[in-house]
Amino acid sequence: MSVQYTIEDLKLIGQQIGATSIEDVLSYLNGKSSMGQTIPMVGKTLNTATLGTMPKEVGRLAGSRMGRGFARAVPGMAAALNILGLADIVAGDDSLGNKIMDTALTTGATGLGAVFGGPLGASVGAAAGKSASDGLQALFGGGRSAEERKLEEALMMLNGGRG
Repeated sequence: MSVQYTIEDLKLIGQQIGATSIEDVLSYLNGKSSMGQTIPMVGKTLNTATLGTMPKEVGRLAGSRMGRGFARAVPGMAAALNILGLADIVAGDDSLGNKIMDTALTTGATGLGAVFGGPLGASVGAAAGKSASDGLQALFGGGRSAEERKLEEALMMLNGGRG
């Protein structure tokens, strides 16, 4: 899939970004502007997670008061996780390989999220991609330095093989 923009398209995007006000940003972060998109997305996600056999009660949950509250919280939470994830990639003391993996998974998930859910999907995708990267690194030891792994092995030997 190829995405091609003309100069006019890019100028229009720049004008739209320039026309964004503080109120627009706050409306997005508190979920008012995206709630209409988030509630159906939650319903579709629940239906996909249950392999298309989602009970009606679960579907009603997405539109309930609690579901609407969750939908309003999603944009702000995703934005906060994006900021924390970016700070970890840029300023964290992780290895270069860790940073590359974080960047790759975050970028890929952001792209997928944008395709399926627009700006909100991109933000949620970025947060999910960074979390997935960190989770995989924790499972397979990618988040620890060689010295930390040696110290853990020595500690295990001192404890008779128990972690």
